[in-house]
Amino acid sequence: MVLLALKSAQHDGGVVSSQDMVVLALKSAQHDGGVVSLQDMVLLALKSVQHDGGVVSSQDMVVLALKSAQHDGGVASSQNMVVLALKSAQHDGGVASSQNMVVLALKSAQRDRGVVSSQDMVVLALKSGQYYGGVVSPHDMVLLALRS
Repeated sequence: MVLLALKSAQHDGGVVSSQDMVVLALKSAQHDGGVVSLQDMVLLALKSVQHDGGVVSSQDMVVLALKSAQHDGGVASSQNMVVLALKSAQHDGGVASSQNMVVLALKSAQRDRGVVSSQDMVVLALKSGQYYGGVVSPHDMVLLALRS
């Protein structure tokens, strides 16, 4: 997860600082049975919004976290994941398209025993890499998925 964060922070747009991404990763890693807890998800969102680019608003990120936390057995439901994606797509920078974000969410929801599989994570990363803004490179996103 830390490597995931560091790779994500190797961007060319200044949207999320490396410091915030590391905190994000460490908080996400404080899980129970491999699933991110509600508290960690909220902290993840709040830390992510300490950015210097305005790509995703703090309001959208908080809604993202709260929706993800409305889970069953500690795992985000597919419905919550879609809301997460749509809210994230309400940005003001054109980094990720709403179409790619929805595909990202739907693929993430294709899990086994409520946990996202590595195959879905790779698809998630490749779809996220179809951006127009240059914030996160496809190469970094793939490494992000493989590491996680």
